[in-house]
Amino acid sequence: MDYILTEEDRRMLDQCRENGIGKVVSQELLDLYHVKREDTVTIATTYGPCKASFYWPEEDKRPLPLFVNAHGGGFVKGKRQQDIVFSRNISSRLGCIVMDVDYTPAPELRFPGQIYQTYEAICYALEHSGEWNIDRDRVAMGGHSAGGSLTAGVALLAGQRGDFRLRLQILDYACLNLYEPVQLKRNAYANPRLTPERSEFYNRMYLTREEDKLNPLASPLLAPDSMIRTLPETLIIVCDNDFFCDEGLAYGKRLAENGVTVTMKNFMDSSHGFVVQRKGEFEAAERLILRALKHAFDETKTEENGGNQ
Repeated sequence: MDYILTEEDRRMLDQCRENGIGKVVSQELLDLYHVKREDTVTIATTYGPCKASFYWPEEDKRPLPLFVNAHGGGFVKGKRQQDIVFSRNISSRLGCIVMDVDYTPAPELRFPGQIYQTYEAICYALEHSGEWNIDRDRVAMGGHSAGGSLTAGVALLAGQRGDFRLRLQILDYACLNLYEPVQLKRNAYANPRLTPERSEFYNRMYLTREEDKLNPLASPLLAPDSMIRTLPETLIIVCDNDFFCDEGLAYGKRLAENGVTVTMKNFMDSSHGFVVQRKGEFEAAERLILRALKHAFDETKTEENGGNQ
């Protein structure tokens, strides 16, 4: 079903895309982390072409683990310069390859297109693992806000399809329950930049049908136990004054109850977007992310499991 955009919808879209935080950052921040090589490729997927930026670290050990990053932006924004900084940060400090997936934004593409684009982009990268020095047995994924929702959806999809196995998923202030109206969530009006009205607009651009809100790929918190049990080790980062906080904690509880190893941290003095915006307690959150990825990429885990993760 095609959605006809109103003039108000178009105005709101333009405003979100042009004025969002992190679209442009200082040259000093862009130069903070250095990688050996960067490249952007266009990947053909079932849901249309998808761009992905790759970052290779200075240290050229082979093969290298792969971290897949899914940027935020309410499903409607594309990659921003803050995502370049984050990707360079992870690649340079961990010595891993980072693939930052720039999925087609809504409403040009709607649910579940972004999830399948990202999933197929990972499959494409692993098909080229020899060419790109990727260790197929050491793959992790993380995402911020809407990117956290996409990460959770990709992890659930991977558990069902089995084309690849993630070692770790990182859900950074992720939206995990699109079924519950934002107005009813705790702290719904705590953030003047992300109001319930703005969030509902994002969801309306992303979802085609009302029943999509019940789909586990859109609302992972509603996934059945059988899907939850397939998930990899998980790091969940939330901030207490964010209306996504409670669903993040509830999701972590569900994972733990189903035997998934989970680490959760609720940051009390930070706001939505603080990790990629490098505000508040971002340094503590970065340490959690780096520690979790370092543990996930530990080569002894491959040896212990016979290289079959």
